[in-house]
Amino acid sequence: MARSSLFTSAIKLAATLKDVSVGKSLHAHVVKSCLLKVASVANHVLNMYCKCLRLDEARLLFDEMPEKDIVSFSTMISASSRCGEPGFALHLTVQLQKLGLRPNEFVFSSTIASCAKLGSLSFGKQLHTQAVISGLGSDPFVKASLIGLYSDVGNIELAVSTFKFGSISDPAVVNSMVSGLVGSGLYLEALELLRETWQNSDFRFTNYSFVSAIKACGELEKGIGEQIHGLTVKCGCDSHCFVATSLVDMYGRFGEMDSMEKAFHCVIFSDLPLYNALIVNSTQNGIHNIALDYFRELRLEGFSPDECTLSSALKACGGLRSLAFGRIIHGILEISNFKHNLVVNSALIDFYMKCGKVEESFSVSMLDMYANCGALEESYKVFDDLLRRDVVSWNTMIGSYASHGYGQKALDLYAMMVEEGTRPNHVTFVSLLSACSHCGLVDSGVQLFDIMFSKHGIRPSLEHYACMVDMLGRAGVLYRAKNLIESMPFEANASIWAALLAACRIHGNVELAKDARDNVMAMGGEDSETHVLMYNLYSEVGNWEDAEKSRMRIGTRGVRKEPVAAGSYTNKLKCVLTSGLLISACERNHP
Repeated sequence: MARSSLFTSAIKLAATLKDVSVGKSLHAHVVKSCLLKVASVANHVLNMYCKCLRLDEARLLFDEMPEKDIVSFSTMISASSRCGEPGFALHLTVQLQKLGLRPNEFVFSSTIASCAKLGSLSFGKQLHTQAVISGLGSDPFVKASLIGLYSDVGNIELAVSTFKFGSISDPAVVNSMVSGLVGSGLYLEALELLRETWQNSDFRFTNYSFVSAIKACGELEKGIGEQIHGLTVKCGCDSHCFVATSLVDMYGRFGEMDSMEKAFHCVIFSDLPLYNALIVNSTQNGIHNIALDYFRELRLEGFSPDECTLSSALKACGGLRSLAFGRIIHGILEISNFKHNLVVNSALIDFYMKCGKVEESFSVSMLDMYANCGALEESYKVFDDLLRRDVVSWNTMIGSYASHGYGQKALDLYAMMVEEGTRPNHVTFVSLLSACSHCGLVDSGVQLFDIMFSKHGIRPSLEHYACMVDMLGRAGVLYRAKNLIESMPFEANASIWAALLAACRIHGNVELAKDARDNVMAMGGEDSETHVLMYNLYSEVGNWEDAEKSRMRIGTRGVRKEPVAAGSYTNKLKCVLTSGLLISACERNHP
């Protein structure tokens, strides 16, 4: 008992810190110690994976658990709902009832929330009936989820009748009802409900209460909004990012830019949505220079701009007719995930038009359209007719050839680019190396990789190394690819090792594949695809025993992202684990 207690304490700490690497090590020790059959221990491991948003590992563990209780199901259902798998949450709820388990309030609330995401009113109503029969119809979590469901599907009357059933003073229930009223355009009713609840009960405003109230005020009257703002200050909620974002939006709607800026400066730690609200509202109020100041500031803070950021900043550039700043944002766009985003490209075209650069506007739209459609002749015709070709237009054309398998044409275009005096950037070389990889132009790829820094002063990034490993792997020079990974000036990530693993599978190199797989797993990149590759490789070489082991590890989902590293407490936990103190303590308590 003492041994399992030590493990559960350590696993709970790993879950709190969201440190999946420590959690995985503890999971391994739990398995080794035969404690997985203890339901409480297994549930803590399951909760750790769910808290770290590692649904793949959670599902594998859940399937392997010898005993599952209502806590196991509740944990898995809640995580599935949060992680974008609402259908699986509904499936698990049906399964637990088939096993004779009774849903608790957490199962009901998470499954009803999943119904809202799926728009499944009929299943939600069935759960509502079951909750009432089980005596959980008045539970705050269940009621809040039901109100959210009915509001989301547009049945505000049913949401109101559910709200009035039982106690109506719980903050979660009130906030859900207020949010539903605001979402339905019933702004006065939302504010009246907050006023009544506050006067007639011990209800205390939360951040969520303020967000809904401020949104309602933004549609009604500035004076009420200022009163709500004063209340946020009194309650100490004005420093929270999402409350401040609502205040920024509200003051922006009323054109109160000084008040908007004051709301921003009350926040201790900013986030991207807050900066987006500042940029959008500054632009809409014609203060384009201030909008671009906020854009500079968010970049200095280390935030990566999203669709909203880029399109709004481009509108500000258009408003100022700032061609130089707009081209900087165009450059950022070229290396982002929004290069082919319709909203951002529309803003880009509009920017060039406002700056009187009709040719750039035309080229951006035409080149992008023809390239996306694979109409390379038409695309090149537009490119060739340009009076001024900058690095962006060259990259667009080179990238078009590269993505459609015309590697040599991409290389020829690069030679023309250098000859005309245009300096390539790191995007140019990503496209070129990708073209060499897919077209088997290994010698050219190696040469390009060598001259990146020696001739152009561009230090290879992780993306360039990934292209090289892919190219060498496709060509079958696997150990050269491995040597390149090990010689990188920074640590390789799981994706690069996974690329080598895929190449090993193609060329049947089992030993090197094991090495690549171990590196993938050591970096927390283990997923279904890793085991599928190993299964196929073992099968092809006739190693059926290891093939079966890999098959048993195959999950049902794709690649996952590693969560953000935790702080000093995580490091202390790692030290305890790696020094063997925790394991020794467990062994002393279990003779």
